[in-house]
Amino acid sequence: MDWINTLNIPDGPYKEHLKELLKPQKDASFHIHEAHLSREDFVLGPPMCLEDTHVSQELILRHVQYAPSLLEDLREEFYSQLEQFLKTKGIPDLENSNLPKINAFGGRLSKLADMVILHVIRVGSLGLRYSSHMHILPDTQAWNLPWFHVVLKDQQPFINGAIIIPDTDENRPFDPYAHLSVEDAKTIAPSILEKLEAACNSSSSPAVFMFYPPTGDGETIIDDFAEPGFKYTVPKADSHNIPTPTSTSTSFLSCDWPASFWAKYLDQREVPKGMTTGPTSSRFSKTVYVPGPQTNPSEEYTPLVPHFVQHAWNIAAERDATFLLVSCGTKERIGIRHRATNTLFLSDVIRPDDEDYIITQVAFYSAFTRDFVARELPPKLSIKRKRPEHDLLENPRLPLPQAKTDKSTDKIFNKEFSSRPIVLLTFDMKNHRSIAPSTFLREQAFSAPVPTCTPFTLQQEGRTCSVTECVYIQVQKYLADGREGIVYKGTATLHLESGMTVRKNVVVKVPKPQYVRHLEHEYDKYWKLAAAGVSEGLLKVYGLFKDVEFGTTILVMQDGGVTLERREQRRLGLKETPNQFRISDEEYAVLRRTVLAINKAGIIHKDIKPNNILIDDDGQPYIIDFGHAEVWKYSRFAPEKYSPDPPWSEIDSKRREIVEASISDLPDGIRSYDLQVIEDIYIGRYWFNRRYPGRW
Repeated sequence: MDWINTLNIPDGPYKEHLKELLKPQKDASFHIHEAHLSREDFVLGPPMCLEDTHVSQELILRHVQYAPSLLEDLREEFYSQLEQFLKTKGIPDLENSNLPKINAFGGRLSKLADMVILHVIRVGSLGLRYSSHMHILPDTQAWNLPWFHVVLKDQQPFINGAIIIPDTDENRPFDPYAHLSVEDAKTIAPSILEKLEAACNSSSSPAVFMFYPPTGDGETIIDDFAEPGFKYTVPKADSHNIPTPTSTSTSFLSCDWPASFWAKYLDQREVPKGMTTGPTSSRFSKTVYVPGPQTNPSEEYTPLVPHFVQHAWNIAAERDATFLLVSCGTKERIGIRHRATNTLFLSDVIRPDDEDYIITQVAFYSAFTRDFVARELPPKLSIKRKRPEHDLLENPRLPLPQAKTDKSTDKIFNKEFSSRPIVLLTFDMKNHRSIAPSTFLREQAFSAPVPTCTPFTLQQEGRTCSVTECVYIQVQKYLADGREGIVYKGTATLHLESGMTVRKNVVVKVPKPQYVRHLEHEYDKYWKLAAAGVSEGLLKVYGLFKDVEFGTTILVMQDGGVTLERREQRRLGLKETPNQFRISDEEYAVLRRTVLAINKAGIIHKDIKPNNILIDDDGQPYIIDFGHAEVWKYSRFAPEKYSPDPPWSEIDSKRREIVEASISDLPDGIRSYDLQVIEDIYIGRYWFNRRYPGRW
């Protein structure tokens, strides 16, 4: 605490308050409650997701550099900033109810998600309040927060991540008055308001937090995070025949803060020359190399620390964050991302019981806030990067981007896809532009009565195969990102023996590791329905595939268009979910026949809702997502239980008469809850809170 005496703060209440606030905490380390040690989220597993090996070359981590003076430099910077602030703005009023105070702290975890919460209690709230007051709201007495910690959704087991964002409501534009008084919000400099709004719109963050469990494996990861010799992992398959990416991102144009204290670390090593700044051009080849498996699936996973480093860096790059905190609750490191050289500077290990732990954390928050305020916004892009003309000339066999699908080739496409054992998958979206494809081998067949493929024997060292054994899929868009996994939209390209190609839009479902069984369960239900001859209103499933290098499982399906919810949002001009949904008589008839056929085949969907109904460009509706579906074990459905009409109901009397007449045609007038939901949507009484018996 000697540094406090160097700030020329007069003796008195604030000086004592500051000493009390920043003094070391006892028993500050996190620990797992004994009853929860075996929880799945505390068990070590591979950290990288599918996207982690497909980051654009402009953003790939190239150097991990240990910076021994980083922590001391961080604290010295904060001392200087605090002294200048107190000198110009005066001593804070201790009577202010929002003045940061000491929080009671207990570090016991019952689940991995507690890591972010406990960090906020321990130091996060204190750090945000001081950094916001000093650098965003210096002209007020407010210690309020213009931004918040938000837990990342796309989590892997053993990892709990968080970011800092200005606003948590995605259905509303950035509003500085949402959490601040009008008087306080008006004091924020226009340039800072612009940056807060840009961060809100782009979901960028000044810092990223990666938490691992407080176990021996967690400590090993933190200890070895700064090990020299880091090498970035990319897929080993040939890059032949993959389309040249066409997407762009302003993240490539984001700049570093020239006046930062960490700029001096660059002087300590040689800046690399000849760094690649764009994707390489692909060439056509009749054969491609397919890599062999990397590990024995039966072996217990041991932590590959470079993969944890790569995953953390990728999230920081995706969020355009400069700062990174990696922590297992007992040990931590602070990282700084240097964009121009794609270098990660890493500090010494920090321990929560260190004497200067609290001040180091407050200095960390102050530094990333100051960096956020000081850095220039990246320029806005008005047009997309066009595919190079030379690429079209040199690669005439590669399909043109945005080409329309010819439906006359559907039968050829389905037959060819069903006979091919290999999927080569690349990305072309946001910060992901692949330089090589991930290799997936077929695990399960096409769920339709078409010829199945011959088995493909994979060799440990890899092997060469014909391009006509492969399906090339280029992922181009997120469709959904939920609790159980991510859904992408992309384009599948098949090279034929004739030299021609056929293309079709497809959907790729990627489960989180703990939900692979759910995806396999969904595939099983599609297979049972196909075997029962149910086809109307159901999407074609092209197969279940598994990554030979990293073990990721994917389900490839027909693209069924937009969800009913999204269609209604567009029709009504809404960002939020509407209360009611409109479907035509023809759409209702198809959906009703589909549900009756599903139920007749012995399957209950159990999750019919507007997000699980798709409508394609031709107006054909589909029912999707059989992850919760069950085989019906009983001879008849339970009678409908009374449920009141929601207050926003706009019931169409003629449609209700049609539904009531159709009910009389069913045995005993009793139908499944699947069918009841379709009827509710049709007549105008759908209620999003209505749940299936036994589901919630």
